[in-house]
Amino acid sequence: RTAERYVGEITSDIRGLDIAKRNVATTIVALRRLQMLVSSVYQLEQLCADRNFRDAASALAAIEALLAFFAPHSAIHVVLQLRRHVVDLKQRLAGMAGGEFDRVIGGSKWSAKGTHLGDAALVIDALGADARTHLVDSYCTAQLRDYRRVFRAADEAGQLDNVPRRYAWFRRVLREFTDEHADAFLPAWH
Repeated sequence: RTAERYVGEITSDIRGLDIAKRNVATTIVALRRLQMLVSSVYQLEQLCADRNFRDAASALAAIEALLAFFAPHSAIHVVLQLRRHVVDLKQRLAGMAGGEFDRVIGGSKWSAKGTHLGDAALVIDALGADARTHLVDSYCTAQLRDYRRVFRAADEAGQLDNVPRRYAWFRRVLREFTDEHADAFLPAWH
């Protein structure tokens, strides 16, 4: 009987030690990920200052994964502060990448070759669907500006019998996109 009691106490102690070991291991993992998050946010800040869009996009993806890990702990002050800082950096990146596109797209004839638009597109993609939709809408509006001007319904060119002229215009725009603009956008955007 005494041996049973000792075995029960030892088993209970072992269970307690197992739970403590599991808690220590979980805490170590959380601290390592918090350290990774802090260093990644600092790195993103530096990449943002250097306008290094390609590396900023991959850093942003890593930060989002780390923030997802800390989602259950979002009430912790440090995590909340880091999340706010990331939101600020994302807004700054969106403005910089969008500004890069606006600066280049604003011209009448432009080419994506020799620009940072491909890297800026990676940042836009990492920022999410809203940023991507805004960019694509801006690009389409800029491309269709001439169409609206040339093919107004009130003008002769806007009449129904000028449909072949409209198709020729669209073919020219699509050819220009393929030859000059396609490198500015990610193929996954279609």
